[in-house]
Amino acid sequence: MSRVPTAVFLNINERAKRRSKFERRKLEDAYAERKEEWLRQREAHSVALKPSLGNSNARAELDALCAAENSRSAARTHTLFLRGVHRVDDDASLCAWLRALHRARCCRARG
Repeated sequence: MSRVPTAVFLNINERAKRRSKFERRKLEDAYAERKEEWLRQREAHSVALKPSLGNSNARAELDALCAAENSRSAARTHTLFLRGVHRVDDDASLCAWLRALHRARCCRARG
């Protein structure tokens, strides 16, 4: 293996970290937008709950409200799951890169 200056490794490492931070920030911004929307929907569903929905004649309206809230909750749960998966993937790829960088430095130091 040819000898590569430490500055090259540091440069590549720094770029990987910056890319990781950028991707994470982008993901967090997208989540924040969705979070606001979900909170508005939940508030609207809470406001729509009223004592008259306990009447057996309002069963269809209550079922529709429950279905809308279940849909909102499922979408939020799914997005939270994907957010976690993206974070793990991002962390794993950065860890793999840092391990490779460390191995390369060790090999270079020995050689």
